Amino acid sequence: MSGQPDAGAAINGDFVFGRRFFGGSCLEATMIFTKWKIATATAVLAAMAAAGIWLYQNRTLTVAVVQPEHDIAIKIFGLGTVDARVQSKIGFKVSGTLTELRADHGNYVTVGQLLARIDAAEQKARVAKAHAQVLSAEAAVRVAEAAAHKATVLATQRGRVSERRQALLARQSVSQEAAEDAQLNEGIAKADMLLTASEIEVAKAKLDDARAQHEWESVILNQHELRAPFDGIVVSRSKELGSVLVAGEALFTLVDPQTVWMLAYVDETRAGEIEVGQPVEIRLRSLPQQTFTGRVVRVGIESDRVNEERRVYVGCENCLEASTSANRRKCGSQSVCSSAP
Repeated sequence: MSGQPDAGAAINGDFVFGRRFFGGSCLEATMIFTKWKIATATAVLAAMAAAGIWLYQNRTLTVAVVQPEHDIAIKIFGLGTVDARVQSKIGFKVSGTLTELRADHGNYVTVGQLLARIDAAEQKARVAKAHAQVLSAEAAVRVAEAAAHKATVLATQRGRVSERRQALLARQSVSQEAAEDAQLNEGIAKADMLLTASEIEVAKAKLDDARAQHEWESVILNQHELRAPFDGIVVSRSKELGSVLVAGEALFTLVDPQTVWMLAYVDETRAGEIEVGQPVEIRLRSLPQQTFTGRVVRVGIESDRVNEERRVYVGCENCLEASTSANRRKCGSQSVCSSAP
């Protein structure tokens, strides 16, 4: 109380002050230590990440080395179509209404097989009329032959009468007039015989004309039926039943499968290396998973002046058959199904 601080008070005051001071320093030190640990951990992680990236970038890589090849065949590519050397558009030679169809797209046909018919009622009537004319002409020939036979018999009989009259005239047993009448009748009979012989020739000529007319009408009747001119495949049909066809209008298109080839268009700059007989690898759009083989059979002499491409014809024996078989498999139970190789 005399002005000196109380020891207890001083101690208490220092303790309190010092405690407060010491407590603040401890909290600050703890915070600094925590920051130091975080920084250290971050630095370690960054170093590990950098090391990992460096190791990844500088890792040992296994690289497959492509071995060099020698004598590699040069392939020339070209787009084209399936075609045939023997391809015919067939139809009726006469006009008429289509009444029967026996072939359709995709069918195989043999030579002489009936493909279609047109209405033939009118032509059948003409054939029947021509046949009647033949029968009439044959009868006329028989009549003429009978008349000729009669004239021959009559001429023979009158000739004998004339001979007897001449003999009797020599013995003066008959008059001269009777003998002359007998000679005249004999001459008339011979003339009739010649006339009937000519009538036979005329009748036979008419018979030949009637037979020719009948044959002509029969030929026209046969033209009301359309038959396959060769073994082949029907690739198109242009009319339906009931359609009216004019003479010469195409109804079917047939191709000979033995003459199928590929028409490819090759760039003119590459076509000079192509020769007849070279092997060809063929792929069809309808069978992209299959590869067919063929050979060059013809190289066009002149290039297309617009596209600057040359036509190259490639022979392939089984391309059309394979494409048609695949088409039939896709069609299932249907007898006809369109498909373009």
